[in-house]
Amino acid sequence: MNPGDTFESPRGVYKVVKKLGGGAFANVYLTNYTAKNTSNSKQVALKKISLRGMSEEECKKEAELMKTISESSTNQHIVKYLSSFMTQNHGNLY
Repeated sequence: MNPGDTFESPRGVYKVVKKLGGGAFANVYLTNYTAKNTSNSKQVALKKISLRGMSEEECKKEAELMKTISESSTNQHIVKYLSSFMTQNHGNLY
């Protein structure tokens, strides 16, 4: 993913600003997120999890874990989960 690339999810559009970091199975990008039916955007992190080397079920478990941690924490340093979506043509979970 490169700065300026956009990704559409069922809930809105993410426009890549820059890469924040990465690991063995995922990369994290700073993006400008615009929810559907609104013109306001906010900066959010977008985690791109490669399905290569992981089953689809393992990726879904990762998304559920992020959601559970986000919902159970009031700590300002814990990332807040917004949503997840898959791209069939690229084989990734976001």
